[in-house]
Amino acid sequence: MAAAADGAAVAATPRAADRPPRPDGGIRVYARVRPMIDREVASGQPRVVFADGEGAVAIEDATYRARCEVSRALAPKASQADAWQCVADVVPMLLAGYNATVLAYGHTSSGKTFTLFGDMAQGIDALFQPGSSGAAQSAALAMHPSAGIIPRALATVFASLRAEQDARRGEAASPGAGEAGAGPAREADATETRVFVSALQVYNEDAFDLLAASPAPLEVRESSEEGVFATGLQEFEVTSAEEALGVVAAAAQARVVRETEYNMRSSRSHTLIQLVVERHADAAAAAEEDGAVALTRSRLSLVDLAGSERWDTRAASGWASARVSELTSINSSLFVLTKVIAALARRDQASKAAGAAGEAGADADASHVPYRESVLTRLLQDGLGGNAVTCIFCTLTPAKEAVAESLNTLLFADAAKRVMTRARVNDSALPDAVVVRRLRAELLALRRENLALRERAAGGGGGGAASQDEAPLR
Repeated sequence: MAAAADGAAVAATPRAADRPPRPDGGIRVYARVRPMIDREVASGQPRVVFADGEGAVAIEDATYRARCEVSRALAPKASQADAWQCVADVVPMLLAGYNATVLAYGHTSSGKTFTLFGDMAQGIDALFQPGSSGAAQSAALAMHPSAGIIPRALATVFASLRAEQDARRGEAASPGAGEAGAGPAREADATETRVFVSALQVYNEDAFDLLAASPAPLEVRESSEEGVFATGLQEFEVTSAEEALGVVAAAAQARVVRETEYNMRSSRSHTLIQLVVERHADAAAAAEEDGAVALTRSRLSLVDLAGSERWDTRAASGWASARVSELTSINSSLFVLTKVIAALARRDQASKAAGAAGEAGADADASHVPYRESVLTRLLQDGLGGNAVTCIFCTLTPAKEAVAESLNTLLFADAAKRVMTRARVNDSALPDAVVVRRLRAELLALRRENLALRERAAGGGGGGAASQDEAPLR
């Protein structure tokens, strides 16, 4: 298949050891104004929301006027590749052991799902187009122009892991790699990496596994080791970007959607796709350094929120009870989310002011954050004000009919950019028993290899009794 028309290639990121990422301390907020759609043009809706393509988005209307500075404001002509470039650095941070969150917030039908998923109707084969040459294929996957942040993130993660593996193989094969004193050039010295995908939705204030055959509500818990998590959520190990996107596509098909006045397939739930990267340091190498084997488990959360929506009192009288319940739950959880962001912004501003004044810290009222008022905010707790590098895309409808919702989105963006997060590397030492077991297995394998070499050198066969070198380890 030919390369993508926009030439957007998902290149491998540098290895963490080569370029350690330095996450900043604040939530990064981006605005994206979608193009006018046919319905808005046909009804003569004026355009009232504008992005300058740099760092400002504004509402210019007779009733509402507002302006917000953000990390970058994407105008309607911005591409999916432009949106990806805003958050592409979360991948090296993820591989270096940091948690990351990319969240899309905005009015219904403002472009959240398109920004994150892209046009899933294209199919996996269309989204992942092979490169034009073998070299390109080994370093990157060319993306279809409509591919969203999620498929681009998956492609970049696996391209980066391939680049790491290729670099290690090159180092092992380089002259002098096996010289005396340098130790054996073994690919086992490479970090063992495993990648997992999970998906859940928050529907009517319950969390459900989107990949479960018979989904039932999941209990949300918290621990010092894992943070906030949904018990029983399945994680599927994947070994390629295509395999990972297949899991994501299955999850997307399982979401609750409904036709509304604004959208043929409007999400009626909040969707959380999580990519977990586990990295185990090589047992022998770690033992030579400090006797411990490091385990790093980092998580990339990709969150497609259901859209905020005004009550239409005339139409609502004819709605089914399920739709009334859905809209009530969506608006309630989004209201709690705005409360959480506002509380975090107040807390961080108070802490900053107290620090400048030489005081101990903010008062208790400024420090209270109402995470527990919604299942959604409980699940997003780490990403909003805790251990994560966080990016928020605020998507906006340009037409006048949604100007009130667009103003609310800008108010949310203005508060979110004032929130500080405190990302840290999620590493730990494996228990000593695990280290000993791995080292024993490796030592036994080396002894057997040594015995086989000695037998071949002596011209003897392999049918003799086991030597003392093969004695069981105790």
